[in-house]
Amino acid sequence: DGHTKNGEFILRAGRIVAGQFEKWDIRRWIVNGPYEIFLDDGAGDNVHRLIFNCDRTGFIVDDLGQKGYVEGRGFQSPDSAGAPSSVAIPDCVYDSSGAA
Repeated sequence: DGHTKNGEFILRAGRIVAGQFEKWDIRRWIVNGPYEIFLDDGAGDNVHRLIFNCDRTGFIVDDLGQKGYVEGRGFQSPDSAGAPSSVAIPDCVYDSSGAA
């Protein structure tokens, strides 16, 4: 529902996943741009695309519409983390200080 935590999903170094990902036969993550990650089974099947907001604190899953957020940054929900409501890649413009 985008508001209730339904598991722990971990992206580890070396493109390895942990937590609930394995329950759904997701084994690998791949960066596809500054705001986009692909998840798959390690062979290019069972692909899911995560689109992050400009701050990379919240995301939406394109084929399912589920939302999530990065824990440990003070957010309590995808909405409070600014998870996108659209699967469009965000158009983020940053100034020289690095702020959006």
